[in-house]
Amino acid sequence: MCYDPACSYAAYLEWSEGTGVGTCSGSLVAPGYVITAAHCLSSKGRKALPSEVNVWVRGKWYNAATVFVHPGYADNSGPTSQPGFDVGMVQLAQLSDAPPVALPGAATPRLPAPGATVYAAGYGIADNGA
Repeated sequence: MCYDPACSYAAYLEWSEGTGVGTCSGSLVAPGYVITAAHCLSSKGRKALPSEVNVWVRGKWYNAATVFVHPGYADNSGPTSQPGFDVGMVQLAQLSDAPPVALPGAATPRLPAPGATVYAAGYGIADNGA
């Protein structure tokens, strides 16, 4: 889990589906909303139910109130895959007090300046197995 203040917006999602639990990363974009990939919320044509989704942000677990999957998303495998529509959102049942991710404004340069510090936050298994 990310405890660094620079990634306080980082979210960890769990989808308890049947006998297994799927895990994914997301980002808090507003006090009550986490953006993630559609494939984290949909599998084999079945969308996650809010009661099956829990979200961890900055040391606190939240229940899902609503789960949104892009209507153009098709399963992320095989000939019908539409990775361009692989986006989903979870509305939290309670508002988070964590600061949301800082999104760039229209006047923000598209790329960080050379030598600038940048952060990537997420949950999963790294190449080294950690």
